[in-house]
Amino acid sequence: MLLALVLVWARCHSTESHDGTSKELDQVRHEVAVIHDTAMARMGRMMQLQKALAPRLDTIASLDASRAQEVQDAIRQLAAADEAMRGWMRTLRVPLTEEAATLHQGHGMASDTMGVAEQVKYLREAKANMQAIDKQMRQAIRSAEQQLD
Repeated sequence: MLLALVLVWARCHSTESHDGTSKELDQVRHEVAVIHDTAMARMGRMMQLQKALAPRLDTIASLDASRAQEVQDAIRQLAAADEAMRGWMRTLRVPLTEEAATLHQGHGMASDTMGVAEQVKYLREAKANMQAIDKQMRQAIRSAEQQLD
């Protein structure tokens, strides 16, 4: 949600003309925000699954080492997906025009000043990374849910 607000704010403060490249930038910003928000919605489910699997691991560990390893692997996958999402958010640098970057200073968010074409390229890479993380999250959730069946 915060990402979506920042991207909208950056768009409103852009000094670039709304030619085809700028429209493309608006579209990519929207796509990044949508995939981010979709992935963020999975975070709560991942936390629930981690909490549900922890006591199960304690119970199974003394009975079935192989099954305990599967549960432990599912917990690790959830933790790795969680860290991937948090890492993506920590390293995301909001690309801004020079004017927007000046207005943005002092608000505590990392930003880079770049032209529209550079912003599009950066956000496409951020989107691809977010898509990979979303896939990782879905796989971790599926694996954890199988352990609870």
